[in-house]
Amino acid sequence: LWKAHMIAVLTSTHARHKAFAKKMCENFDVSLVVFEKKHQSSELSSREKEYFKKLKNWLPDCRYVFCDKGEINSLKVQNIIKEVNPLVGLVFGTSILKPNLYNIPNLGCFNIHTGKTQYFRGVDSAFWAIHDEKLEGIGATIHKIDQGIDTVLVYAQASPLIIEGDDHVSLFLKSCQVGFESMVEKAFRIIEGDAKPLNISSNGKIYFSKDKNSEKEKEVTAKTKKVIKDFLNV
Repeated sequence: LWKAHMIAVLTSTHARHKAFAKKMCENFDVSLVVFEKKHQSSELSSREKEYFKKLKNWLPDCRYVFCDKGEINSLKVQNIIKEVNPLVGLVFGTSILKPNLYNIPNLGCFNIHTGKTQYFRGVDSAFWAIHDEKLEGIGATIHKIDQGIDTVLVYAQASPLIIEGDDHVSLFLKSCQVGFESMVEKAFRIIEGDAKPLNISSNGKIYFSKDKNSEKEKEVTAKTKKVIKDFLNV
């Protein structure tokens, strides 16, 4: 463990988010975890249990707080983080952070984006990778947070194993898993001061929640098997 009491973890409340917080707590001496309550579909909640188990009742041993969706940038949460005075913030699954929050840690906040930023930014990257037939964009990116969306400095990227039978949900959850591992490795180096950003762009196509609709979902469902098979045959 990194025994320094200077890690703040900011995440959400679903199984994958608790898995992220647990992973960070197992590898760092985390002093604060902020859980932002967010909703998601029952299908995703059910599917993610295949990948992140035995976490329903887990809570960190350190200080932790819950806030409502959108409240993470509030003065209340800001003051709690300032009390901890973290060196670095590790982020996954929150609402978009504002400067009053991500500038509190001395070294800044670092986020897991479940996609490769040179291909896709925003949300649902695995879904759009299948839609756009660019499976090379599936994975996880560790980047420093700034005022943009999945922009600025990229510190690491990782790719999940893609197999026949995968769909956009399994590829998303696999991307989460490799992202957690990558965050642990990179966070140690960031804290030690020897992490350098990669020469990777963050100008990939950006997608928002409003871009996904029933027609897009049908299209992705219909083409998933072929797109994955074509990718694996390359």
